Amino acid sequence: FIGVTFLYSIINKPSNSQQLFAEYFKPYENIISPKLRGNSENNDLVKAMLLYESNSNKEALSAINKLLIKKNKDSLKLLFYKANLYLNSNSKTDEAITIFISNSKNSDFWIDKNLWYLTLAHLKKGDTKNALKILNKMDSLKLKFYSKKRQKLKKELLNY
Repeated sequence: FIGVTFLYSIINKPSNSQQLFAEYFKPYENIISPKLRGNSENNDLVKAMLLYESNSNKEALSAINKLLIKKNKDSLKLLFYKANLYLNSNSKTDEAITIFISNSKNSDFWIDKNLWYLTLAHLKKGDTKNALKILNKMDSLKLKFYSKKRQKLKKELLNY
């Protein structure tokens, strides 16, 4: 019986982390384009973010990539949204992790959001150890972003 229970817990581990991912993941809201109006660069950004909001992931990714090629002043924000699109897809989790890590190492800009979504990316991959490690890092940095959700998720991971 003990062997069966142990085997069951190993087999179920990824699905439990997948369930936690599904419970906690919500694509980050568009907060960059509503304020932008005017020149064509801004119009392209508005279009890209409207595609993002409408869950047109493939088209939004293409539009964001075009803006990133232009070395847009909003590159860090765009990379963050690109990683969110990757995280929302079924096959681009590793790419999302790379972006979230790079963003959080290279800038304090939105470090809280990058670390939160990095945590979720690790959950999606079944890597609860790294997910918990990042949650602890967020606590040590005294980040306020989703503090109640983070504590709840930490409890669930500690009981995992």
